[in-house]
Amino acid sequence: MIGTAKLAAQQKIENVIAVCPVEHDLAYSEDDKNWVQKRQEAEQEALTANKNLTIMNTDLVFSEGPSHLLHFAAQSVAKGSIPASFLGQASFRPIHADDIGRAIAHVQKNGVMHGQHAIRGTEEHKLMQIILMIEQASGKSSTQAKKSLPLGFTPLLWLEEFVSGITTDTNMSNMLEFFNAHSD
Repeated sequence: MIGTAKLAAQQKIENVIAVCPVEHDLAYSEDDKNWVQKRQEAEQEALTANKNLTIMNTDLVFSEGPSHLLHFAAQSVAKGSIPASFLGQASFRPIHADDIGRAIAHVQKNGVMHGQHAIRGTEEHKLMQIILMIEQASGKSSTQAKKSLPLGFTPLLWLEEFVSGITTDTNMSNMLEFFNAHSD
């Protein structure tokens, strides 16, 4: 994002919009700062580099084509094994993809609202409540979905990540564990 912000400023592009879904964050850091702090620093550097930048940080996005986290949750319900991190206290304000589209169109049309904005729905739901809704919609009872160990505790997974890097599923689990521990 920083490179794009700088390049757009050099090219004198008057309106740059970055949509940053929460579940696309890399929930991992190897230094003293946690991944949220690192993301916030990068976003501030991008905003400093380009006064015409609008950053839209979204919450979970839902639509006819669900976000990866919601799709993974539905697959876990179907399998009957839900990662423990999905059953914690992490809360979200899901927003429909059409609402994000309207926000983007507004910024494009009016060229206003540069800076950083949170794009969230009006109702807060714990991920555990969303899991229960998925279970009900799919005809599974909550007793059918067994709590599984966190994704990070299997030696085979550690080997796979050593060879190929962090997987999306592990990243989501790390993100949710962080949100479970940091409600703010």
